[in-house]
Amino acid sequence: MYALDRKLLRDLWALRTQNLAISLVIACGVGMIIMSLSTQRSLEITRERFYDENRFGEVFVELKRAPDSLRDRLEEIPGMRDVQTRVVVSAFLDVEGLDQPAVGRINGIPSEHLPVLNRIHLRAGRNLDPLGQHEVILSEAFAGAHQFEPGDKLKVIINGRLQLMHVVGIALSPESIYEIQPGQMIPDPSSYGVLWMDERELAAAFDMEGAFNSA
Repeated sequence: MYALDRKLLRDLWALRTQNLAISLVIACGVGMIIMSLSTQRSLEITRERFYDENRFGEVFVELKRAPDSLRDRLEEIPGMRDVQTRVVVSAFLDVEGLDQPAVGRINGIPSEHLPVLNRIHLRAGRNLDPLGQHEVILSEAFAGAHQFEPGDKLKVIINGRLQLMHVVGIALSPESIYEIQPGQMIPDPSSYGVLWMDERELAAAFDMEGAFNSA
């Protein structure tokens, strides 16, 4: 062993406390990186599974009005696997405790079967009843901001008419994870929420029977 090697070993032993502290800091840093990467990967897998299970759409189109017959032409587009047409509107929500009405995005969904795309994941309550009327499902963020629960009632101004809607469920949707009103910079679940209604009832209220404005 060379003299310099022996000196190095003596120096390391003399500074053993500092060396141990440095080693622990490095070990903690490596452990944090590994834990962060594992958490990130777990979140990515969970996100992809949620999107896949609820069939999150990849392409969205907003229209003013188009006949249902146009859906056949959309399905003929090369590479198009599934197409879902629907009625989507904005409405004012008369919520107790707010100085001004909240804004809601109402998505029409079928009540007899699951939507082809962008399905909802119920967190409480039930799905829409095909024989029911004035039923609505609320997004979890909006419902939580106002303590809405299944069985409560919500006043909604639909196409200029005030209607009393029955809250039957609380849900999440892959397209509504980050609920933000157009024009806003940050989400405000107390003033903006997403709702789901029976597509036939919603279409009739806005004179959109036999037509759609979102795909």
